[in-house]
Amino acid sequence: MKNTGGSPIEWASVIFGNWANVSQGTGTLEPNATTTITVSINSTANGFSAGSYNDKVFFANKTNHSGDCYRDINLTVSGTPGVLSVTPPDPFNSSGTQGGTFTPPSKTYTLKNTGGSSINWSAAGFSNWADVSQSHGSLEPNASFNITVSINSNANSLSAGSYNDKVFFVNNSNHNGDCYRDINLTVSGTPGVLSVTPPDAFNSSGTQGGPFTPPTKTYTLKNTGGSPIEWASVIFGNWANASQGGGTLEPNATTTVTVSINSNANSFSAGSYNDKIFFVNKTNHGGDCYRDINLTVIARPGATLDAAVISDGTGPNYYSCNTPNGRYNLSPTDPFALLYVRVSNVPRSFTFKYSFYRPDGSLYSSQEISFTDWSYSYVCFYPKLEIAGSTPATVPGRWSAYYNYNDGTTTFWDILFFTIEN
Repeated sequence: MKNTGGSPIEWASVIFGNWANVSQGTGTLEPNATTTITVSINSTANGFSAGSYNDKVFFANKTNHSGDCYRDINLTVSGTPGVLSVTPPDPFNSSGTQGGTFTPPSKTYTLKNTGGSSINWSAAGFSNWADVSQSHGSLEPNASFNITVSINSNANSLSAGSYNDKVFFVNNSNHNGDCYRDINLTVSGTPGVLSVTPPDAFNSSGTQGGPFTPPTKTYTLKNTGGSPIEWASVIFGNWANASQGGGTLEPNATTTVTVSINSNANSFSAGSYNDKIFFVNKTNHGGDCYRDINLTVIARPGATLDAAVISDGTGPNYYSCNTPNGRYNLSPTDPFALLYVRVSNVPRSFTFKYSFYRPDGSLYSSQEISFTDWSYSYVCFYPKLEIAGSTPATVPGRWSAYYNYNDGTTTFWDILFFTIEN
């Protein structure tokens, strides 16, 4: 303040509000003299809410009021700083196969201003395969806004693998609450697909007791997709087997499964029997299929038998024989007597027993033979009785040869008599 007149003056300074002070309230100014008054904001203003506050400081010439005036005092109280809050806190994880689609396709984050002042925000990622629904905006105190992060079509061309990015949420006003969320994308190869060849059924047939033809059939399993698969093969009946029950196939890999008729089928009656082998893609069931297994069991003709006593041949020989002419009168000089027995239409299992008895009825020799896996349709037996050089056998008189054949269905037995002459 300055007295620009020619006489002394008394002055005063006044503020009516309680939140501002003056450094001096009154005084005297001689002509051309000056003084300074400082106006300050006091601690009362610290309790003010956000807003605008106004007052005046009055300067009065108490001597003659010449030059009385005032100055405005304007106080702006701002709220607490704006703070950016982003929820939820977890990353955006998505996955799918090459070419899409990806699940989940998007994730929504909520942006909120938890402070007392407005803020400007921005959101951005750096990859070309993820988008944000809005890149920037503003938030008043306590206001919120949703941002959606989504996988875009550029991801459809990505190779199988793991891809990572981040979306950054930035408080551009004061950086309170700046943060980011991870974006994790897993791209799998195309799904594995099980292919089974050939497409036709396994058809086998044979007579009761077996064997059955063909005994096996082989199928080739291949993974024609782009991802590994686990597979299984299942047969529910007890008369066919699979060489493998399951395994893993990498893309484009192959394996074989052989289906075979097992020994349980040997006991089947004549008729048709059907089962299936199921090939299962346990990973995603792409290519699940089955193949029929058809078995035809043909009735076996009843066994037939020829028998004779002969004196030539070298037997016993079970595998090949010709029907001989019987000879029932033998000389002590003959090397031996053979009991020739041929059985046709035999099953896989049977028993044969023979015995030689001397003229006095006493047992000379006996043997029983059992077969459990015979593979021919006939069998021949040549039990041998030594004559020349064998004292017991050279006993002259009427000998007897007993035989018994039994296959569980058919039984043959008989006694053939022959004479060793003096």
